Amino acid sequence: MESYKEKLIDAAGGYSFISITNDSSVLIEGCKQILECSEVLARVVTRQYVIEIWGSDLKLSSFNNSSVNVKGRISSLSLERKRTGEII
Repeated sequence: MESYKEKLIDAAGGYSFISITNDSSVLIEGCKQILECSEVLARVVTRQYVIEIWGSDLKLSSFNNSSVNVKGRISSLSLERKRTGEII
Protein backbone atom coordinates (compact mmCIF):
# COMPACT_ATOMS: atom_id res chain seq x y z
CA MET A 1 0.00 0.00 0.00
CA GLU A 2 1.36 3.41 -0.98
CA SER A 3 1.99 5.97 1.70
CA TYR A 4 0.45 9.42 1.58
CA LYS A 5 3.86 10.86 0.64
CA GLU A 6 4.21 8.46 -2.32
CA LYS A 7 0.74 9.41 -3.55
CA LEU A 8 1.72 13.10 -3.43
CA ILE A 9 4.91 12.37 -5.36
CA ASP A 10 2.92 10.49 -8.01
CA ALA A 11 0.45 13.38 -8.26
CA ALA A 12 3.37 15.76 -8.83
CA GLY A 13 4.77 13.56 -11.59
CA GLY A 14 7.14 11.49 -9.45
CA TYR A 15 10.12 13.53 -10.61
CA SER A 16 13.64 13.24 -9.29
CA PHE A 17 16.06 16.13 -9.24
CA ILE A 18 19.83 15.98 -9.64
CA SER A 19 22.08 18.88 -8.65
CA ILE A 20 25.74 18.77 -9.63
CA THR A 21 28.26 21.06 -7.95
CA ASN A 22 31.48 21.22 -9.96
CA ASP A 23 33.10 17.79 -9.91
CA SER A 24 32.81 17.39 -6.16
CA SER A 25 29.16 16.76 -5.26
CA VAL A 26 25.95 15.27 -6.64
CA LEU A 27 22.68 15.70 -4.76
CA ILE A 28 19.88 13.35 -5.84
CA GLU A 29 16.38 14.12 -4.59
CA GLY A 30 13.72 11.44 -4.95
CA CYS A 31 16.08 8.58 -4.11
CA LYS A 32 14.32 5.31 -3.27
CA GLN A 33 17.27 2.99 -2.65
CA ILE A 34 21.06 2.88 -2.52
CA LEU A 35 22.23 -0.14 -4.51
CA GLU A 36 25.97 0.26 -4.13
CA CYS A 37 28.56 2.66 -2.81
CA SER A 38 32.29 2.19 -3.03
CA GLU A 39 35.21 4.59 -3.41
CA VAL A 40 34.74 4.57 -7.21
CA LEU A 41 31.02 3.87 -7.84
CA ALA A 42 27.72 4.92 -6.29
CA ARG A 43 24.45 3.47 -7.67
CA VAL A 44 21.08 4.77 -6.54
CA VAL A 45 17.50 4.13 -7.62
CA THR A 46 14.81 6.73 -8.13
CA ARG A 47 11.24 6.11 -9.28
CA GLN A 48 12.24 6.15 -12.95
CA TYR A 49 16.04 5.71 -13.14
CA VAL A 50 19.06 3.84 -11.92
CA ILE A 51 21.78 6.46 -11.52
CA GLU A 52 25.49 5.59 -11.60
CA ILE A 53 28.08 8.04 -10.34
CA TRP A 54 31.72 7.22 -11.12
CA GLY A 55 34.71 8.93 -9.57
CA SER A 56 37.27 8.58 -6.79
CA ASP A 57 37.07 8.94 -3.02
CA LEU A 58 33.26 8.81 -3.22
CA LYS A 59 31.28 9.00 0.01
CA LEU A 60 27.59 9.29 0.84
CA SER A 61 27.36 12.28 3.11
CA SER A 62 23.64 12.08 3.84
CA PHE A 63 20.58 9.99 3.16
CA ASN A 64 17.37 11.47 4.49
CA ASN A 65 13.93 12.51 3.28
CA SER A 66 14.46 10.64 0.00
CA SER A 67 17.66 12.48 -0.90
CA VAL A 68 21.28 11.43 -1.02
CA ASN A 69 24.45 13.50 -1.41
CA VAL A 70 27.47 11.86 -3.04
CA LYS A 71 30.75 13.69 -2.48
CA GLY A 72 34.22 13.07 -3.83
CA ARG A 73 35.88 13.58 -7.20
CA ILE A 74 33.06 12.99 -9.71
CA SER A 75 34.16 11.86 -13.18
CA SER A 76 30.86 10.79 -14.74
CA LEU A 77 27.16 10.32 -14.11
CA SER A 78 24.80 8.12 -16.11
CA LEU A 79 21.04 7.54 -16.12
CA GLU A 80 19.40 4.28 -17.06
CA ARG A 81 15.61 4.36 -17.35
CA LYS A 82 13.95 1.52 -15.45
CA ARG A 83 11.68 -0.70 -17.49
CA THR A 84 7.95 -0.36 -16.87
CA GLY A 85 7.01 -2.34 -13.78
CA GLU A 86 10.62 -3.21 -12.94
CA ILE A 87 11.24 -3.57 -9.23
CA ILE A 88 14.77 -3.20 -7.98
